[in-house]
Amino acid sequence: MIDAIKYSVEQMNPEPRFIVGSWLEATKLNSILSYDKTMDGKKYPLVFLDSNFETDKSETATVDLYFVARSKESYTTQQRESLVYADILTPLFRDFLYQAFKSAKFIFENVENARDYYAEYTTDKMYYAPNVLNDIVDVLHVNLQLKLKLK
Repeated sequence: MIDAIKYSVEQMNPEPRFIVGSWLEATKLNSILSYDKTMDGKKYPLVFLDSNFETDKSETATVDLYFVARSKESYTTQQRESLVYADILTPLFRDFLYQAFKSAKFIFENVENARDYYAEYTTDKMYYAPNVLNDIVDVLHVNLQLKLKLK
């Protein structure tokens, strides 16, 4: 499941950082990655997969994905909605869903073409002050049910 999700993230354009683990691991790794020369120290956007999920016998799992973008403490709610959620995080999530569909690694029920893809999910918008990732960020938390195609 993790490899298939990672593959979908790697197909996104522009490619966000991808981290799997706990929030503590994400904080440490994201701090280290800020010195990564291949990404010019760019930490965001970030797709974080909480590794605390189980895959059942049918290769179905409900995962928690967090789409993270830098924000500003001075932003009003309206600015965050338009400048971060509408312009960055929602398109990032939609691109992930599209790439997951296009990868053919997941089963999407009753879908005949890329425009019709759909997956069961719920979202939450969250604002994280600098205590979680040591940065001021906005987060689109997506609880998403994915089913792997069996080989």
